Amino acid sequence: MSYYLSPQGKSFTTPLMTDITVDNERITYQQVFVNNLSEEDVKSPISSEAIQYMKKYTLTQAAFANNADIIVCPLIDIKTSEDFTLITVKLTGYPGSFSNFRKANKEDFDLIRMSENELNLQELAKQGILLPPCMQNGVCSDEECPMVEHKHKRVKEVTPVNLKEAKFTIEK
Repeated sequence: MSYYLSPQGKSFTTPLMTDITVDNERITYQQVFVNNLSEEDVKSPISSEAIQYMKKYTLTQAAFANNADIIVCPLIDIKTSEDFTLITVKLTGYPGSFSNFRKANKEDFDLIRMSENELNLQELAKQGILLPPCMQNGVCSDEECPMVEHKHKRVKEVTPVNLKEAKFTIEK
């Protein structure tokens, strides 16, 4: 008698970290496309797959042309020719290269958590949760802060309770 057993496995992925070296000089790259955009593409450029393709293609070609792994702070300008037959996508940005690939360590995770908390503070503001005036940007900035327990400490964690309150965990 035989049984078929399918492999059972669980995996865990360790985050990979890298350093990015960014050139100090801004590059400019442009790509020309035939204008085959529909009226819908022109009305909704952000959701247009054709326009998004042009931008991504130009970004990729700029990276190849400059031997870069990434283009940092890309700015994209899209213009049509006077007769509307061509579209020019112009990209400016700073080429960068990846180096020093490594497994994430405790300091990397701490940095990630800190940046997530900064985003949480911004998200709270969008939801209408206002922080005490001295705690804007997650840092007590008021020299005469009446809230002595967090005076001049960075907020470690913000937990929204409802739209009017938030609990703060302060680094010691």
